[in-house]
Amino acid sequence: MSNVIFKIIKHDTPEYKTAVGLREEILRKPLGLAFLPEELEKEKHHINIAGFRGDEIVATAVLVPEGTACKMQRVVVHSDIQSKNIGSQMMTFCEEYVRAQGFESIYCHARDSAVNFYIKNNYVAEGDYFDEDTIPHLKMRKIIAFDFLKSTKDEQEFLDNSLGDYNIEQVTPTQKNHLVLFNYCFKKNGVIIAGINADMYFWHILFVSILFVDKAHRHKNLGSYLLKKVETEAKAMGAKLAHTDTFDFQAKDFYLKHGFEIFGVLDDCPEGHKRYYLKKSL
Repeated sequence: MSNVIFKIIKHDTPEYKTAVGLREEILRKPLGLAFLPEELEKEKHHINIAGFRGDEIVATAVLVPEGTACKMQRVVVHSDIQSKNIGSQMMTFCEEYVRAQGFESIYCHARDSAVNFYIKNNYVAEGDYFDEDTIPHLKMRKIIAFDFLKSTKDEQEFLDNSLGDYNIEQVTPTQKNHLVLFNYCFKKNGVIIAGINADMYFWHILFVSILFVDKAHRHKNLGSYLLKKVETEAKAMGAKLAHTDTFDFQAKDFYLKHGFEIFGVLDDCPEGHKRYYLKKSL
């Protein structure tokens, strides 16, 4: 457990001057630079933070209010306690302070070497790299006004339903059931050797998400049978359009053979390959 305590410190006090010295030692001296008096003068209007190990200042950062956001800059941890989670603790202190003050987000200009650290702490990049103090930096931001969590299955379903409700508000569905599933498979001795997962959504539009045939059973028209089965059922229910996507190492030629046409291509997905988007009038 860390014994570093973080506090807000006042500008132009002995504590502030010590914090500036620590910043200068780590951030500026290696570059042959120093903080200019006008830079430090501006910090009268900024929020200065220091981490104390006893009476010693071992970490520091500065928060700059900018409308609904705060810029976190000059983030420094003493070299002898780096890689001991002190940086993350100071970041948490900054974020909690900013949130308590009613700001919506916090951002920083992250050195190239620190980008992964910020990514792990849920910051996301904005724009491209740029030079600052002769070093590549990346602007990174974190939304703090709301709780950010990994979605549970129930929450994923909520998002699906919410988007569905929005779609319905925009374009009235033309089918009774908003999602009609067409899922079939072939089995041999109880083992699946081929199958298709497809659905007809909202407006009688058929989407083929998965069509698979085991290597040992290809060229037996199993894929063709499955696709035609689904197309026939969907068409009988009013579908006039089908679409799917496939990679260049999957079934592009199979779909072209069955009347689909390419309407989009995504290059380098994955690198060195293509992903094809195909459609067909039913």
